[in-house]
Amino acid sequence: MKIGVVSSKEEIHSLGANEQVADLTFRPSNTDILSFVIKCSKVKALHLPPSYMKTISKFTKILIGSLHSWNIRKHAYRNGFV
Repeated sequence: MKIGVVSSKEEIHSLGANEQVADLTFRPSNTDILSFVIKCSKVKALHLPPSYMKTISKFTKILIGSLHSWNIRKHAYRNGFV
């Protein structure tokens, strides 16, 4: 299994939709994480350093914990997060 390393928010758009595992090496905003989850709909694992987890919102923590849930993506589209 290949791990996609994303070192800037601009690289999110260059990822393929079939990415399954990714390591975000930059400090992503909530919008960056949501963009990543929508772009890579088959993602199974997302790595963020523990120090980053202390600074992200509760919604984003729920989103990361529910990567396999299509309902999160539909909710994001309906409510204008994308």
